[in-house]
Amino acid sequence: MDAAAIGKRLGELVRPGHLADAELEECAELLSPLTDDAQRRVLDLVAALWPVSQALTFSFLRNAAQGLAVFGETRLQIWVGAILDAYEAGGL
Repeated sequence: MDAAAIGKRLGELVRPGHLADAELEECAELLSPLTDDAQRRVLDLVAALWPVSQALTFSFLRNAAQGLAVFGETRLQIWVGAILDAYEAGGL
């Protein structure tokens, strides 16, 4: 997907907690170089993170490309699980 499509999808995922356009654009630009499969995996995990913490979601999105490089697509969900466990134990 291109950055505009990613931004639109992110906007749908985070409603009703609307984001500023600049925040959506920033995250979309960071995700746009990823493969379509990687983009889908990252966006699928936003639904798990957003209700817990908007700040945590942004941190994940800003670091998703690096997380994919380190953990790979198949371990991305495990990484997010670890992020949520750490957040619940000690906060952001």
